[in-house]
Parts: sequence; C-alpha cells; structure tokens
Amino acid sequence: MTVATSSGLDADPYAGDGMPPRAITWRDLVWLTWREHRALIAGSVLVTAVASGVLLTFAAMLHHYGSCIAAGGPRIDACYSGYRVSSRNFADVLRAVIVLPALTGAFWGAPMLTRPLESGTLWLAFGQDLSPRRWLSAKITVLTAVLVLLALAVSGCCHIAVPTTHQSNEFGGGFDNKIFETGPFPFTGYVLVAFGLGIAVGALIRRTLPAVAIAGAGFFLIWYLLRILRPWYLPARTVTLGADDEWPRQLNSTWNFRHSYSSGPGTPFETITYQVPSHVHWLPLIEFCLCLTAAVVFASAALAIVGRRRA
Repeated sequence: MTVATSSGLDADPYAGDGMPPRAITWRDLVWLTWREHRALIAGSVLVTAVASGVLLTFAAMLHHYGSCIAAGGPRIDACYSGYRVSSRNFADVLRAVIVLPALTGAFWGAPMLTRPLESGTLWLAFGQDLSPRRWLSAKITVLTAVLVLLALAVSGCCHIAVPTTHQSNEFGGGFDNKIFETGPFPFTGYVLVAFGLGIAVGALIRRTLPAVAIAGAGFFLIWYLLRILRPWYLPARTVTLGADDEWPRQLNSTWNFRHSYSSGPGTPFETITYQVPSHVHWLPLIEFCLCLTAAVVFASAALAIVGRRRA
C-alpha cells in the first residue's frame, strides 16, 4: 500500500511557475483517505447491506407471525410455532451481529498504521506541510464518520423487530443483553472503541497479523468487562422474599440481574437485585459515553506514538 500526498491531480498546479507547492487542505486529505480505503469502505457497505437485509427479513417474519397470532383462528398453533422458531433464529443473528465491531477493530483499525509501516511508505506521506498527526487525524475523522453511519444502519435494522420479539420468551421479559448491545448507542460505541483500539494496537506493535489478532481479542475483553459493569452503572435496588411470598408483579418489567437464595428458619428465601425501568433507559447512553471515552483515549495514544516516532 502506498500513501499519497498530492490532492489527486496528476500535475501540481504550481509546478514550473516558480511558486511553491500549494498547501494540502482537509478536502485533499478526505479525498486521499477515500482513495486509499475505498475498497474497504465498499466491502463494508456490502456487508452492512447483506446484514440489514437479513435483519429486515426476520422483522417481516416476526411481524407476520405476530399478526397471525393476534388474529387467532385455526392456524394459531402453527403461527405460535413459527414465531418461536423465528425468535430463536433472530436471537442467534443478534449474537452474530456483535462480532462486527471486533471485525472493525481488526480490519479497519489495526492495519491503518501497520501496513504502511511494514512497507516503509508511511514516512513518505510526510512532507511539505503534512505532519504525521494531521495525516492520521484526517484518516480517523473520515473513517469514523463512515463507521458511525454503518453502525447506525445495522443497529436500526436490529431494532425494527424488537417491539414484537421482545415479548418472546427467548428474550427474557424486561431486559435482554442482546437487544441492549445491538441498540444504536451501545453498538455505535462498540464500533468506535474497537476502531480506536485497533489503531492504538497497530501503532504499538507495528506488525499487521499480531495487531489484527490482538485488536479483535481486545474488543471482546472490553465487551466482557462492560457486561460485568453494566448492572452497576446506576444504583440498584434489592428486594427480599420469604418462602411463602408471591412474586411481585413489578419485577416482571425490571432488569433482575442478581438472585441469591438462602434456607433455614427465619431467613429470607430469595434476594433479588434489580434496575428499575427508568434506570434501564439511561444505560445505553452511559455505555456509549464509556466506549466513546475509551475510543478517544486509544486514538490520542496512537497520535502521540506516531508523532513521537517521527520526531
């Protein structure tokens, strides 16, 4: 891969007239980023289109079965069966969607610096008034905008089917991690943090294959840590039930994330820790802010590394 520094014109408009070369503008850098990464962007758009088509197909199927169940009639048993099967398959698709941010870090972020470093063409990009940090900042800005649009497209298609699918037993009532993680805020945050992590890993390791592997595995580590922290973003509540107590109906619409049991005379039978519905609505925004902060830290670290090595 080569890194160009011209604006894409075959000849410098100032060449041969005794005037200095014109300064490289942000418009030039946007064009150069597109020229260098157009194959990756086109491939990602194609993957997004296919994934969106699959998700919209499931949305149509679930809507059909839901309408059939609501209408009743002799086919209601077949509709229930089809709805359950489609819900399970849709749940598997949502599990697969969470792999997309890891691929973003591995194939968008990690090779951004490692490929020109391995080929020795990275520093050819820096001449005239183009600094390493400005070059990398432009690429990060342009590609981040593209990734945000793709992430919103996928997460939007995921949630078209949620209003009906959420009623299925496959999705656990009041809260489900799969639905949460494929929402617009969390999913976009995952894409950004994976992208930033890939860039930082590439700047540190400077070898493509190790950086790709570490970036992909690193995202899943971050994703797992977020799952552990998620129940505690906001203060949780606790209720205790005796052996003869009825299950409180209000808990059917909450996120019950911890259950503990005890036995013996005079002791509570069950202790439940939960987040109330009003808290659950804030959790996606909190998780997005955490991911965005981590992404900015990773990108800033990569910019600092590139600038220091050039110096």
